[in-house]
Amino acid sequence: YTHDGYQRALVSDYMKDIVPKHILEAKKQGRQSKNKKENAIAKEIWILLFFAASVILFLSVLNLAGQVGSVLRSVQFGLFGTLAYVFPFLLFWAICFMISNHNYPMAAMSKVLTGVFTFLICCGIVELFGGRSMKGTYNVAEYYHNSTSGLNGGLIGGFLFRFLEPKIGVIGAYVIFVVAAIAGIVFITERSVIKPLYRGSTKMAHAAKEDLGKLKEQQAAMSAQKKVRME
Repeated sequence: YTHDGYQRALVSDYMKDIVPKHILEAKKQGRQSKNKKENAIAKEIWILLFFAASVILFLSVLNLAGQVGSVLRSVQFGLFGTLAYVFPFLLFWAICFMISNHNYPMAAMSKVLTGVFTFLICCGIVELFGGRSMKGTYNVAEYYHNSTSGLNGGLIGGFLFRFLEPKIGVIGAYVIFVVAAIAGIVFITERSVIKPLYRGSTKMAHAAKEDLGKLKEQQAAMSAQKKVRME
């Protein structure tokens, strides 16, 4: 059989009256099985390669990867600050998610991009918690080079803070960052944050109604007892 799909279809159509159908189907299933096996092997290879890359990135953050690791460490801390410890895990998750959902590339890409967006927003949150940007004014180079120590969001977090703080203030920046991070997590996990709160409030309302009903019953019973005593 030829590897060309069109020619293979012509050959199969020509031979369907000569070769029994179950033989042709067996050959077709064999080709499909072989292709699936090759795709599975390719996926495993890619996953292993990116796993190795993620491990090297994490070791570089811990300053355990030699000279190359030192360069990677400075880049990760310069961009993401304290969240440089999280970046290798995010990278590995993104690759595995894309590979495992290759049949739905657009949906997988939207989730991965949302994950990256949420990660960058978290850089801004960490920058606010660290308080570095509120102690003084930094330029781009200073944000990058002063991110290897202390709690900070690196160049990304500093840029986001400097972009929002003059317009909506520190508290407004907190609100925007937290809401955006929660929205990203909800989109990725597809789990509502509001529903548990709504369920909790509903349970509290039902409990309050039940307590009120019991209180009314007790008051009615007490008033009935008083009437009996008076009689």
